[in-house]
Amino acid sequence: MRWGSTFLERLDKARDARKELVVKALDSTTRDELLENWRNSRRRLVILDYDGCLVPFNRNLQAALPDRGLIDVSTDQDQKHRGSNTSSTLVT
Repeated sequence: MRWGSTFLERLDKARDARKELVVKALDSTTRDELLENWRNSRRRLVILDYDGCLVPFNRNLQAALPDRGLIDVSTDQDQKHRGSNTSSTLVT
C-alpha cells in the first residue's frame, strides 16, 4: 500500500501548490495604502508583462506579441507621462 500513501501525499502537495496560484483581490485597506503610496511617490515605474496578462498565452514564444492596440496604448501613455515621475515598459 506504499503507492497509495505516496499518491495521497502527492495529491496533497498538488492541492497546496494550486492554492498558491489563486488570484487574490486586494482588500480595501491594502488598496487604499497602495494608492496613497503611489500618489506620494517621487518616482513611479509600471511594468506590464503582456504574455498571459494583456494578451493570451501562446506556446510559440515568437508568436506571443502585443497587438497594435496594446502598442498604441503603451505609446500614448509614454507620451502622456513624458517628463513626469512615471515610466512604463512592456516586458517580453
